[in-house]
Amino acid sequence: MDLVCEPSPATVMGSLRSACPMKVGIARPSIGRIRVNPFALALEIDDLQVYEADGKTPFVGFARFYVNAQLSSIYRRAPVVKEVSLAGLRVHVARVRATPEGFGDLSAYNFSDILARLQAAAAKGPPPEPSPASHEPPRFSINNIRLSDGALVFEDRPTGGHHEIRGLKVGVPFVSTLPVDIDTFVKPELAVTVDGTPFAVSGQTKPFTDSLETSIALRLTDLDLARYQSYVPLPASLKAVELGSGKLTLALDLSFVRPREGQPTVTLKGQVGLDKLALRRTGPEAVRDLRRGIAARCVRSPPRCRFPLPRALRIAAGSRARP
Repeated sequence: MDLVCEPSPATVMGSLRSACPMKVGIARPSIGRIRVNPFALALEIDDLQVYEADGKTPFVGFARFYVNAQLSSIYRRAPVVKEVSLAGLRVHVARVRATPEGFGDLSAYNFSDILARLQAAAAKGPPPEPSPASHEPPRFSINNIRLSDGALVFEDRPTGGHHEIRGLKVGVPFVSTLPVDIDTFVKPELAVTVDGTPFAVSGQTKPFTDSLETSIALRLTDLDLARYQSYVPLPASLKAVELGSGKLTLALDLSFVRPREGQPTVTLKGQVGLDKLALRRTGPEAVRDLRRGIAARCVRSPPRCRFPLPRALRIAAGSRARP
């Protein structure tokens, strides 16, 4: 029989406010339920929601957070976690005004007041102590890391832009620096839909062995590039180019090996495809040069254009590049 403690969310929020003397610009956070099982070393938090300064607009929230530690953390003298899961993550980010610095100006977002207060508090405190020099990674073991049904909404209010990331799913069965688990493969998984376009990454890696053996499969189908051109800083020579349309498709496999002796080896193979590419002219010279380059790369592959990437990457199957 499990002993489960359910502290009052109001009591917990009051304790957090008392423990945090500074205000960070967020209003009226709420928690639906908190469950603590001291014997199973489990913690569950349901329906957490943090609002913006107006107290009405949701900023960050999630449906369920669950973490389950293990007693082996005691004799290993390192955190050992059996499971960590986060379901229903929701994040709302908005750029509220245009500035000369563009999208890199972090003072122009709905979270800017939070950053400003945190930076001011950090500046008043003592400087952090330097970390001790050590060649060993921190000791930990985290298992069954899962993120499901995540979503992020980005509003660019000055331009009226709206972008959505839906169905975010991340799975990492195991990550560990403990010697007993050092040869266990971590299999990263990422699946998400960006503005209606599916995107997926899957693979396997041994991140804490000497060889850092990693293989990653990247898949992207028909991403609408025109929707994102305003977020890409371009050099002055390309300011005259406007992308009318363009669909990007990726089918790439990346492998990385860093042996104990010898040079690291990177292998990248697959295909990069561009469909329905159209440029609009706002200045004659830059558009003419870029068009000539695209035509040269698209020759003999209509209607899909496959671009040979720079030699350092070598998209051709089986080719290798050494840093």
